[in-house]
Amino acid sequence: MRILATILCTLLANFAHAGCEDIAYLRTKWIYIDISDGGCATKETLISWSTKISNDGLPNPDSIRTVPFYKECQMFKDRSGFSCKANGQSPLAGATYNGVQHGKFKSNCDPDSPAAGEGPRYRFVCVKGCKNSVPKYLEILEGCD
Repeated sequence: MRILATILCTLLANFAHAGCEDIAYLRTKWIYIDISDGGCATKETLISWSTKISNDGLPNPDSIRTVPFYKECQMFKDRSGFSCKANGQSPLAGATYNGVQHGKFKSNCDPDSPAAGEGPRYRFVCVKGCKNSVPKYLEILEGCD
């Protein structure tokens, strides 16, 4: 268990590098959620979401709502998960998520990148406050360094 926690913390530390923060996402035919700073495109990390998904699987750009992630949610100190305020505006309001291993990924990074190769895939899974409207999981963004 300690080894899994160490691997998870190391992986999660990678998504907050160089001042950029891409945390998690979910794309289904019912909802689009993205928690990131847009690849350093914004000054703060945002939760962006929409429930208006077009036939091509993309959200209607005019329907996307955003709120600052750190005003709605708090990342655990070890970055292994996060919890969101019950009175928040996003679909994550009232939920707590923990990072868990979920299968494997194969990187499409440059072969010389530290992130290249294969490894465990992780996702944030809802463990508390998991009402019907709250996503049961969010995929953790795998990035190339």
